Amino acid sequence: MNRGGTAAESRAGSLDRPLSFRANVSWSFFGTLAHAGSRWLGLVVLARLGGAETVGTLALATAIASPIFALTNLQLRQIQAVDASGRFSFSTVFGLRLLTSGLALLGVGLYAVLASRGSDLAPVLLFVALAQGFESLSEVIYGRLQRRERLDRVAQSMTAHGVLGIVALVAGYAATGELAVGAAGMAAGSLATFLFFDLPSLRAASGGKIGLQPRFPRAELVPLLRSALPLGGTMMLGSLNGQIPRYFLEGSAGRAELGIFAALWQLVAVGNLVVSAVATAASPRLANAAHAGDRAAFRSLSTKLYGLIGIVAGGGILLSLVAGERILLLVFGPDFAARADVLVLLALAGSVGFACAVPGYGLTATGAHGVQLPLFCLITAVSVGLCAWLIPAHGLRGAAIAILGTYLVQFFASNLVLGARLRRLGL
Repeated sequence: MNRGGTAAESRAGSLDRPLSFRANVSWSFFGTLAHAGSRWLGLVVLARLGGAETVGTLALATAIASPIFALTNLQLRQIQAVDASGRFSFSTVFGLRLLTSGLALLGVGLYAVLASRGSDLAPVLLFVALAQGFESLSEVIYGRLQRRERLDRVAQSMTAHGVLGIVALVAGYAATGELAVGAAGMAAGSLATFLFFDLPSLRAASGGKIGLQPRFPRAELVPLLRSALPLGGTMMLGSLNGQIPRYFLEGSAGRAELGIFAALWQLVAVGNLVVSAVATAASPRLANAAHAGDRAAFRSLSTKLYGLIGIVAGGGILLSLVAGERILLLVFGPDFAARADVLVLLALAGSVGFACAVPGYGLTATGAHGVQLPLFCLITAVSVGLCAWLIPAHGLRGAAIAILGTYLVQFFASNLVLGARLRRLGL
């Protein structure tokens, strides 16, 4: 008798057992920290090697590709994570993700050919999109692992995506001076992680019973699309809202100012690591509480999330006030440190943005998918209006104020909609 069994059997058995909530939070935080920290370090090195304009080019490519992938990703990870009744099989979800990611790559490719042909942006944009495409395939596997409350494997994959991608990006740029070469390395790192880590995780989570054979059964695909299309539109608008200030900055002030903004916002986004880690781990439990009609559990978990956000937000604002200029000088250099006043405004805006995560996850957990699309249409209109009004006249400070105003509208509107949804469900 083989006491230990094969390595595959051991992994499959271990993934059959969910981790504790505390362990999932810890792993989620670690994975988010490693992924975002890698991106942040890559940004720091690019700023030192190529200056603000190089950072701005990468930020612009990301700003173009991200909303397209946010739309076509259709929040399929989150739909799997909160699928308490098991309506959708992985093969159907993966088949839909293959189709939509292919459409996203086609869309970005057309944009690069038609709008950016002959510029230094086009090849960078194509490779950034390719990297996001491979990450989108990994993400659909994350949804199954998240539903099983095995965020350890998700965290390990996110770490690999972040570290491999950024090491290749920086190495390629340092060796050739071409940002496109670095972006190609980033795409290769994402592909390697999907093939050599995420696929084995999927097999382990299913005891070897699930592969990548896509299926399109009408009985599953139609209700899946009904749930996913509004969420895809919502995700696109949510991603677009984060990129709208970048479009206006690049158009009115140039890529160097955009690069400074991207670096400052990356520092603020560090606070989101904690918020995202806890909210990701909490989302299946929010869904279970909503599905069971457990009002006390749903509200208790939401309150704890708000408490954590208050601590993170307060610490970030205080740090930016006391040491923001010194941090920027040490990390990015004097050109960035000169805009420490903008960092304080962005820290305040980011704090409100962190708080928006609670009603956002709550709406998805309670199955309120369709209502989120008109909600984010309103938020996008507010963002465009504020950016068009404030950025041409006030530059980086105008961008920070526009983000703050947009998040305030999102927070109050989302809570109004969530409150109505909870009352309808009796929660």
